[in-house]
Amino acid sequence: MLGTYENSEAVALHTSSSSPSGSFARQLIAMPYVITEPCIDVRDQACVTVCPVACIHFDVGKDRKLYIDPKECIDCGACEPMCPVRAIYSEYDLPYKWDRFTRIDALWYRDKDAARAMVDATPKGR
Repeated sequence: MLGTYENSEAVALHTSSSSPSGSFARQLIAMPYVITEPCIDVRDQACVTVCPVACIHFDVGKDRKLYIDPKECIDCGACEPMCPVRAIYSEYDLPYKWDRFTRIDALWYRDKDAARAMVDATPKGR
């Protein structure tokens, strides 16, 4: 079973239609794989070619890294060994120093500009 990542930036909030008060309910997003710092300014795309569900995306000319869609990823792991810079990790093997990329990847599918700003604020090599 996939774990979930619950963080204010990685959890989508939506108004519960069943709640008479209109309170917010949390929707957890599973992050089976995350693309981390070594991908910044590389965008090799070998991972894209082997993904059976085409869940790895980026906008040409706008993004400095690729992103895995947490809603489309089937947790097959085909992308991980194909990355020439070892930027892709299972959520269970993700080095702590790159934990923030879980939030960045999930955020990109809701607010691309905010995710891009987080990538731009990431010092290369850390």
